[in-house]
Order: sequence, then C-alpha cells, then structure tokens
Amino acid sequence: MREIKFRAWDKSFKVMCYEVQNPINVGCDSLYFHHFLQDGFELMQFTGLKDKNGKEIYEGDIIKNPEAKYLSPEEVRWSGKGSDFCGFTLHDKKYFTNHLCKTITDQSEIIGNIYENANLLNDNK
Repeated sequence: MREIKFRAWDKSFKVMCYEVQNPINVGCDSLYFHHFLQDGFELMQFTGLKDKNGKEIYEGDIIKNPEAKYLSPEEVRWSGKGSDFCGFTLHDKKYFTNHLCKTITDQSEIIGNIYENANLLNDNK
C-alpha cells in the first residue's frame, strides 16, 4: 500500500513545504491541513514512487522518463481515466500523456517542478 502524504507550494513565500505528511495533523510551519486548502497553497500528493536517485515523486514534479515515447520532460499529474499518476507533456499549450501511466519507473528522474521550473515544460512546445 502506498504511503499517503503531501507537500504544498506556498504561493506567498514561493517555497515548497515538505512537512505536510498527515492531512489531519501538522503541516509546514505548524500550520494545519485546512490552511493548505486556502488560496495561499497548492497541495500535491506523493505518488508512492521514487526516481532513479531515490527522490520521492510528487504531483507537479517534472521528470525525464527514458521509457517515454517522446523524450520531452513530463509533468506528473493524476489521471482520472487510469486512476493513476501519469507523465504529461506540453505541446501547443495542451497536455497529453505520452505513454501508459505505469511507465513512470525507477528510471525516471526528477528535474524540477511546475512552480520553480515551469520553463522546463514550456521549452518543449
């Protein structure tokens, strides 16, 4: 079973908070989870996967995936269709999945996230 935990992007201070481990308990800087549901934060869930360097993969991470059909960087997002996390690439301002969700593997590598490194996706139109 996958560990359920979160991180949050603080829009005001422009920092990533990794302390959001229990949606009912304590968050970054001792804030409670309900504070993360306000407009000042973007909440992202842990996928249960780690990249090739052992780093935990969260929603909003940008990864390079050597098993993808196209080698463009991908944003990790939740897919309602497959009920799984997928890698999506940006082409002509539209997102699409390159491959089956299951191909986000331990050979994927996190190269950034959509808040601090959005340019990594925009460069691959």
